[in-house]
Amino acid sequence: MGERLGTDSHFMENRIQKERQRTLDILKTAHLYLPALHGLPAAVSGDLPLARGLARFLAVELGVDIRGMHITSSPDGVQEEIRFEPICSNILFNASWERFKGLVREMDVALILGSDLDRSICTKENRHLIPISYPTITRITLTPQPYMGFRGVLTLAEEIINLILKRV
Repeated sequence: MGERLGTDSHFMENRIQKERQRTLDILKTAHLYLPALHGLPAAVSGDLPLARGLARFLAVELGVDIRGMHITSSPDGVQEEIRFEPICSNILFNASWERFKGLVREMDVALILGSDLDRSICTKENRHLIPISYPTITRITLTPQPYMGFRGVLTLAEEIINLILKRV
């Protein structure tokens, strides 16, 4: 990306390394809590790029057990081409929220990362929701709290750990 913008690639690599190290240093302060994320039963609901990237990050980097995915929008015919087996084998494409609700129950999911449309699944059944996708109308964010990139790692880890701490 730096090359396309005419920026020195060494400069860009240096900036990325600094940001990566900053993120790791901050995460180290939470090292006592991070093992609680390992095996946490979760589901992800959102459009294809968001759900796929988020599920992969949660599973690979944080050790979260992704038990179900609800792909709310994707290009026609893409279902057959997308493979999530290493991350999750229970995937619904463009399905109703009732079907997703059934999957969440069957897989005994404790946390859903999705939209306010998933809130009803959580409210009645003592599950937690982190609203990360559109539509989200029950939460306002006035400060930068991204869910993607290096800073997104910190936001997600912080939110999930705080939810776990509330349950204990």
